[in-house]
Amino acid sequence: MVRARLPKPGRMPTLLAAAVAVARFKPRNTIPEACEVTGLARATLYARIKAGLLRVTKDGARTFISGAELERYLAACEAQP
Repeated sequence: MVRARLPKPGRMPTLLAAAVAVARFKPRNTIPEACEVTGLARATLYARIKAGLLRVTKDGARTFISGAELERYLAACEAQP
């Protein structure tokens, strides 16, 4: 797993910046990895998938969310007032 760099003291990264730092290195994220990147709980992530807010791909029984999809979703979340 690729880890994002820690921010300089006194600077707190936004959720989007943290997600982009990790997601851009990982084209396919499992549900636990997406939870770690976004900070969302597993149940919340599945609820967003069911609501159609996040698109997933399946490989057999495994579910993946692309890094680009995570970036798109988080950018949309930050754009809301």
